[in-house]
Amino acid sequence: MFLVLFFLLSLGQIGRISLYNQQINFYVYEILAACWFTWLLIKYKLQPILTTFTRFKFIYFWLLFLMFSYLLNIAGYSLFQNIVALLYLLRLTFYFIFFIYLIYEFKQKQNYQNKLDKGILLFILLTIFFSLGQYFLYPDLRNLFYLGWDPHLYRAFGLFLDTSTFAALIGTSILYLLIDFRNIYLGRNFKIVILVLLSILALLTYARGFYIAILVTVAYFLFKQKLFRWMIVLMLIFIIGLYLLPKKFGEGVNLQRTFSINSRAVNYKEGLKIWETSPLIGIGYNRLSYAKEKFRQNQNNSFGDHSLASLNSSFLIILSTAGAVGLGLFILLLFKLTQLGPLAKYLTVFLSLYSLSDNILLQSFVLMFFLLLLLKVSRT
Repeated sequence: MFLVLFFLLSLGQIGRISLYNQQINFYVYEILAACWFTWLLIKYKLQPILTTFTRFKFIYFWLLFLMFSYLLNIAGYSLFQNIVALLYLLRLTFYFIFFIYLIYEFKQKQNYQNKLDKGILLFILLTIFFSLGQYFLYPDLRNLFYLGWDPHLYRAFGLFLDTSTFAALIGTSILYLLIDFRNIYLGRNFKIVILVLLSILALLTYARGFYIAILVTVAYFLFKQKLFRWMIVLMLIFIIGLYLLPKKFGEGVNLQRTFSINSRAVNYKEGLKIWETSPLIGIGYNRLSYAKEKFRQNQNNSFGDHSLASLNSSFLIILSTAGAVGLGLFILLLFKLTQLGPLAKYLTVFLSLYSLSDNILLQSFVLMFFLLLLLKVSRT
């Protein structure tokens, strides 16, 4: 089951199913996950929730508050808008509850650890294969601009059609290989080859927020391991890598570009304006697309832009949709996750840093991969 789930996850946007002019979207891997969860629910009923409540109560408290915030603001939106927002909330809730049930199943099945390792490796290898093919054969998304996708000219984005999402998945894969290096089914030399390929693809995203997040996290890991010389080596490799990057035409590959910085500044201001309308409990997860419409003028197609239902920071999304209370609970959740083990700590640090400049932690592909990786430390 893990192999199929990771395979479907690796298909990225190819496995996307959209309804109502892209207002409702789901993926084929979510269909499999839902079927798997239904089987676990029938098999164990509520036992996984009852037995793990004390350990993961911070997850339940946060999700319950999101539902409270959603219900409290329900009168201010139409029936259809509330249904779409509820689907976002149900997806987020499902991901975490599915994670809880898989943890419980892990304790019953001793061979699940091996299957999980194989599934993770399958995802990493397929992502490398698809991404290399994309970079050399399909380096331009301008033909999909009319559907709301950014051009990402001459950048690596794989089948996910977004450099930020792709970079986050590459970063988590690198950290997994570094931290769980001895516990996977590959020889040392092959692991190094995979790390090199992942690092090259990481550089080819030209994602500066990602560069900062992964460098800080890896440097932090090396510091904690007292590998101080390797910190210097890491910086030298990164600088050389930047120098060797292809300098092709296009604003996206210009590391000195200011357009994305300016657009993020506007995006942050927009998010803060929405937060000011309900600073304590927010407008309800996830009604961002409708709230943003109130602040945007001359919008020809409200749902043609894939970023309309999002903001350029996962923390800002939580702040605007769940208020200061929801953000506080979310930060507490992340802090508690870091205590699950070394792998969980570094993955959470990396994704949190990257989420300051992009919506990473709440992105579907990233969140599912992140939670599946956390199963590695679920026994401890």
